[in-house]
Amino acid sequence: MISNDLRAKIVVYFLSLFPVLTYIVLKAVDVNVSFVLRVGCFLFLADMFITKYRKGGTIKIPIYLGLFGAFVCYTIYSGLFISGHLMEFSPVKFLYTDSYVSCFTLLLVIENTEFSNKLLKSAIKIVFPILLVAAVVSVIQVSDPLFFVNMDSIGVGGIGSLQDIQRLIESGVIQKSAAGYLTVLIEDKRLPSIYSWINATSIGFDSVGIFSLLFGLGMFKQGKNILLVMAAAFVSFLSSTRWIMLNFVLASFQTVLTQKNMFLQIGKYIIVSVVLIFLVGIGASAVGYDVQGFLNDRLLDDSASSRFYAFEIFGKVFPLSPVLGTGGANSPEMLRMLKGITSQIHVGWLKIFYYYGLLGGFMYLFFGITLLYRLRWQAMRSGYWGGFFALLGWFVANLTLAQFDIYFHGLMLAIIFSNSITDLKAFREPEPETEPDASSYPKIKPLHGQLT
Repeated sequence: MISNDLRAKIVVYFLSLFPVLTYIVLKAVDVNVSFVLRVGCFLFLADMFITKYRKGGTIKIPIYLGLFGAFVCYTIYSGLFISGHLMEFSPVKFLYTDSYVSCFTLLLVIENTEFSNKLLKSAIKIVFPILLVAAVVSVIQVSDPLFFVNMDSIGVGGIGSLQDIQRLIESGVIQKSAAGYLTVLIEDKRLPSIYSWINATSIGFDSVGIFSLLFGLGMFKQGKNILLVMAAAFVSFLSSTRWIMLNFVLASFQTVLTQKNMFLQIGKYIIVSVVLIFLVGIGASAVGYDVQGFLNDRLLDDSASSRFYAFEIFGKVFPLSPVLGTGGANSPEMLRMLKGITSQIHVGWLKIFYYYGLLGGFMYLFFGITLLYRLRWQAMRSGYWGGFFALLGWFVANLTLAQFDIYFHGLMLAIIFSNSITDLKAFREPEPETEPDASSYPKIKPLHGQLT
């Protein structure tokens, strides 16, 4: 039987060290560390069910997790009997590769594990330095876009020269998908920092999620707090991705919304934001980043038209299967409409209804709403808003991209912190010293005849 303390330590340390472990495990044994986490969660669940059965206990399933579990079951059903695209997977392979199942099992483990304040403070000492390293890597990638980038994931491992990469792209030797990724990386300067070893969207959800949970604690001294904000700002803005920058702004805005004098705080926030943007711009220019090019080619370009086109496509393809959806697969009709214009329906909340219809779509929507409601309730009770704003960023991000699961170490840690911190002020205080054993107290002689 695995004790609660051991399970809590394994989960927290594994999630906190996730970027480091991902790189080490891939390099050492060529195994994705997410697979290790998935297997571990199944083992934890099996142990928890056996323990609860023997002791007569129950497994806690909050409302949001119950809704997500129902959605996961529906995705499996629709993938088997509507689109049939899951037929090619064996049951075992499906269990350890499906992101929905992995996310559900990890959340189930988290919701049935107690995490101590001492353990969470240990996690802070890990994730803060990793975020600083991520900022440094982003700065280095300005002049060397291939620095610490996982080239093996796109099939061009071992090619370390930027000139060779560009020559192979121009000659057509590199596959089209890999060429597209490298072009975005080299020309658009969408710098992935340390997160390319995890996945393409990790830099947004993990880095900003870690920033939000740390920023919400408000336990750092002024100099350290400025360093935290600057590090997250560099990672976010040097990614050259608008939804990541928006998530960063949203997470940093939590200090305004949680203050009594909101108007004064908004004024301070605007001033600090302007100064911060100015400093980040100067710093980026100093290391060779084309700030003006970013403003013209990325921030102010017309790529938002693909989001508007998503509504047009949705209006045409959704009525074809409005109740049950397509089973998580793209129909030939939609692929025909997308060809040459965009790669997918870029609005996640539309795509989820297209994939899984009104039935699955509302399950997923209510899951997101109830999760945010729960995090908000916890924040109002404890005074800790870091977890709420981390997940709010995921909710808002799906207005411009399709990322349906929350299987990211930054978001999972944010949920753990929100579940575990019941009083923010008490969390900030040092851990009380262990009460000494009674035998260690000095012996006092009784006072005979003194009291009547």
